Amino acid sequence: MMSLALILCGCMLAEDPTGKTYSAGGNWTYLVTRDKMSDVLYGLFELRADEDLGDGIGAGRPVFAITCGGSISSAKWIESVLSSPVVLGLPDLTSPLGAPQQIITLRQDGKRHIHFWNIAEDFRRLLVDKGATEEMIRSTDARIQFHDASGHSRVARFSPADLNMDGVIKACGQALK
Repeated sequence: MMSLALILCGCMLAEDPTGKTYSAGGNWTYLVTRDKMSDVLYGLFELRADEDLGDGIGAGRPVFAITCGGSISSAKWIESVLSSPVVLGLPDLTSPLGAPQQIITLRQDGKRHIHFWNIAEDFRRLLVDKGATEEMIRSTDARIQFHDASGHSRVARFSPADLNMDGVIKACGQALK
C-alpha cells in the first residue's frame, strides 16, 4: 500500500522519505515522520508564526502543527497543536474529563472565535480542537491569544494563506475541509 506522505508530496521515493521537509503551499511545510513502534508514516503540516515571542526565559517562534496519518484509503486527522516558546499560564478551567484548559481567542481574518484548548503536560503546547484547525487553514491572517506563566497575554501571528488543500485532504481525509 502506497504511503499517503509520498502521494502528498507528489514524489515516488525509493529511499526512506522520513525526515524530509516539503513545501505545502504558502508558509506551510510538510514533514514525513514514522511511528517507531508500528512503522506507519505520518504527515506533519507546520506553520511558523510571523514573529518571535519571548518572556525573558524562553524565546522563539510559536508553531501551529497538524498531524495526519493512515493509508490513502483511510487517511485521517489525528491532532493539531500550538507549540509555544514560552511557558503557558495556569489553566482557566478544566475539561469535562479533567484536563487543564486555557481560554483561547483565535482571530481568523478579523473575526474572533473563543476556544477552550487543553494544556499539554509540558505547559508548552496547547491541543487545538478540530474546529479551530479548520478556521486556521481557511484563513489568510490568523492570530492566537493565550496567556503565559506570568499571566501576560501573548499573541502569535500567523500567515496561513495558500495551504495546498488538496494535499491536506489526501493526508487527513475528509475530516478537514
